[in-house]
Parts: sequence; structure tokens; C-alpha cells
Amino acid sequence: MNSSKHRFFVPPASISGTSVMFSQEEARHATRVLRLEEGDEVTVVDGEGWTYLVRIEVIQKRGLIGSIKEKWEDLGEATFKVHVGLAVLKQSARWESFLEKAVESGCTRISPVLSEWTQVSRNKFNRRRAESILVGSLKQSERSRLPELDDPIELAALLAEEGSLRLIFHESLPQGRRFGKRLRIRLGKLLMELAPEDATDIKLLVGPEGGFSESELEKAIDSGWIPIWLGKRRLRAETVAITAISMVAQIIDERFGAS
Repeated sequence: MNSSKHRFFVPPASISGTSVMFSQEEARHATRVLRLEEGDEVTVVDGEGWTYLVRIEVIQKRGLIGSIKEKWEDLGEATFKVHVGLAVLKQSARWESFLEKAVESGCTRISPVLSEWTQVSRNKFNRRRAESILVGSLKQSERSRLPELDDPIELAALLAEEGSLRLIFHESLPQGRRFGKRLRIRLGKLLMELAPEDATDIKLLVGPEGGFSESELEKAIDSGWIPIWLGKRRLRAETVAITAISMVAQIIDERFGAS
């Protein structure tokens, strides 16, 4: 593979045949910040699995036009799907940090969750800002597919979704008899016991500040989700989500390989 260190995002609608039309924002960055010129080569990702080596052909006021020289499919993508649901956090900076790291860690779908103790309303979710962060992290991490970003979803709806492995992370050990030692399952051991057919669609669920309520955790277990406890230290919600994605991605990549 012969690609440029300079990476840009161009959606599929702006790619026709071998022609690539950069957005004004990306063209401005290429010419004014990086000082690229006609004839220079750059890497372009379309967010849907394709990475291109593109030669800059025309620089004009309205944008930049390039031509595709080479292309590759699913560079930087794993052979499995990781869907993470994280409750919308009160501090937007922490939610945005999670989005950035989720892309870097290989997440394929992100769901902003509305739970009993979520402190932010559905209307406070800034989708445009979130999408911008995902694109920036996509370019930085050298992936080729943008994670799917859901609109805010109620916890009950997410609990009903199917998956080959569904894990819910909880910060404490409830005292009720029905929970018992199940919360002490070690994530690494659990993942190492997976068969290849069980590692294709993994779902991770993390609560808001303060975690999930006991009734929510009980409903999750009744729906077939496996509760996971990460230890005695109290972690921020976004830290739990990022740690969980990283652990899952690393172990599954090592066991079953990545493209």
C-alpha cells in the first residue's frame, strides 16, 4: 500500500468514477493549512469502507478536485462489530471525548442512551457536533468506516435488541440475591471463551453518572445481558465505555484477526 500521510474525508456522494470533489472545508485545510499543490497525493476515506490514494488535479476557489490512483476496502476495520450504548452525559466534553476514543478503538455503532438517571434531555444531544467529531477521529485513526450514530434511544428499546454477546457494565454489586457472583465475571476470561461465531456482533452498555438503577440492571439480566463489574475503583462513565471497547477490540482482534 502506498498512501499519503495527509488524510481527508469525502462522502461517497462526492466521488464519481475516478473523480473526487473535496468539500470547501477540506479543500481549505489542504491548500491553506497544509499548503498542498496540484500534483500532490493525499489519502481520502469515504466513511463507508473505502480508502483512496488521490492525486490533486485542480485547485479552484469553490474547492478541490482530485483523481483516484489506488483504492483499498476496509482498511483499519475489524472482522467483528462492536456496538456501544452510553447514557448521554451531563458534561458535553466528556461525551465528546468518548466519541473520539470510541472511533479509535474500533466501535461500529454508537447509541446515546436515555436511562432512569440520565441527567440530559433528548433535545440536548448535538448530532451535528457529534458527527464532526466522528469524522475527525476517523481520519486520525486510519479507519475507513464511520460508526453508525443513533439518535438518543430509550434504555428499554436497546435492551430488546439482539446480539451475539451483550454486556452491561455496572459500578457496584447490588445486594439482591438474584445478582450474586454473576457481576464478578471477568471480561477477559469471558471473551477468551468465545467461539468465532459468537464474536460477530458484540454490544456494550454503560450507564450515566451514577450508573444504572438496580431495577434497570435487573431488567437487563432478564433480557439476557451479562453484567460486568470492572473493579473496586469508581470510574467515570466515559472511562468505563472506552475501557470496555478497548478490551473487547484487543482481545477479539488477537483471537480472530483484523483486516
